[in-house]
Amino acid sequence: MITADFRRTAGFLSIFVYLASTSIAGCLPWAGVVNGGETGSLGTASRGLLLGGEHLAKRGEHFRFYRARDRRYGIRELTGLVQRVSKTLDREFPGTVLLLGDLSGQGGGFISEHHSHRSGRDVDLAFFVTSPSGKPIHGWPLTRFDRFGAGLREETVCRFDAQRNWMVVEALIADEESRVQWIFVSHGLKAILLEWALNHERDIEIIRRAASILHQPGDSAPHDDHFHVRIYCPDGAAGARCKDLGPVWPWIEKGEHGKRWTTKELMALALD
Repeated sequence: MITADFRRTAGFLSIFVYLASTSIAGCLPWAGVVNGGETGSLGTASRGLLLGGEHLAKRGEHFRFYRARDRRYGIRELTGLVQRVSKTLDREFPGTVLLLGDLSGQGGGFISEHHSHRSGRDVDLAFFVTSPSGKPIHGWPLTRFDRFGAGLREETVCRFDAQRNWMVVEALIADEESRVQWIFVSHGLKAILLEWALNHERDIEIIRRAASILHQPGDSAPHDDHFHVRIYCPDGAAGARCKDLGPVWPWIEKGEHGKRWTTKELMALALD
């Protein structure tokens, strides 16, 4: 049996090997990984590691994990986002619990069933589900839905809850502390979400952004049974060796995203 101590040691060793190899290659000043206790995302979402990731509890005030395995580590921008979104949902729909899937493992790196989730910037969120009459159904993660929003679970027909699922999307995109790059979801469910938002006159700027951020990936499953959320690299030392792939949306580019500390600044931080 592989013990927790062994996994922890293996995670630290993998980080050391990564840092040593990139430093030898002249790519990584050691000051860049001394970050004053902050968490750090190294590399990309699909080829990276997690330095000092924050660990979410199995159950929070307004969220819980729907799997027993311990893949609950992420950079603080991600763990904070999860907690804020779950609180927003509870305010809108009292008693609502956000169901979480995988973040990253301790130390990041490869985890089974995923091509990404390696650097603490990805999280899976279960869809909200209703009965055909619109009554909320609780605790049905990983229910698959067709392009009309119809699903089948335990021989019971269910529906994609467009209202609550849109509120998840809206809370993610509107968050002012963490910047969402992608919300992976199937084409059909994206159309349902945008249609609901337009019909109910939600914030048009959030809808415009959602039209870009909601995306069915071309190199993996269509994501018709959960949201896969990815945030951008953090600013400052915590994101100094983190790399975003894909677009930087115009509303992100206008802000401070992309700020990277110079080697001199990082060295000063390390010495301090």
